Amino acid sequence: VAARASCSVYSLHAVFGGRDELMRAVFERHSPIGDIEEYLARPGGDLSEMVRGFYRTAANALGREPQIVPAIYAEALSRPTSPAVQSLAAYGVPRMFGVLGRWFDAEIAAGRIRDLPIPLLVQQLLGPIMVHLLTRPALANLLAQSLPDIDTTCDVFADAFVRAVAQPSSATTPVT
Repeated sequence: VAARASCSVYSLHAVFGGRDELMRAVFERHSPIGDIEEYLARPGGDLSEMVRGFYRTAANALGREPQIVPAIYAEALSRPTSPAVQSLAAYGVPRMFGVLGRWFDAEIAAGRIRDLPIPLLVQQLLGPIMVHLLTRPALANLLAQSLPDIDTTCDVFADAFVRAVAQPSSATTPVT
């Protein structure tokens, strides 16, 4: 970052208040949270379509260059107790849970989603797409078969999420 900004690392840290704050600024700028906040702020509609749109929003944001989320995961897995990881976790996790929690609360209140613990709903929603997007580049080179395109993948994950959490009266016919 310092080389690209044509300044010293010391100057960069002085401006941002240290490495942790610099990482937080990079995360804020390039993470999918802003895109997800913007998407979920729109008026909702059909649960299946909202979840499909959520997955497409996440996939588009995570596929944008520079791809920092894989680097953050690598840092978190290799140095989980580092101050930088702790700082990002203390900032990013509550923010993502807040964004998704507000949406889930509204969906539960509207009777579209079963009243399940928010952390489990967040994991059920984010787990498949995050694992897929983080492993997709490696799997594309390792598998003898091709992976489905990202839109098909989003449709499959959305259908699975809706089947898992929707109230019976709000589930719609999956798109195949």
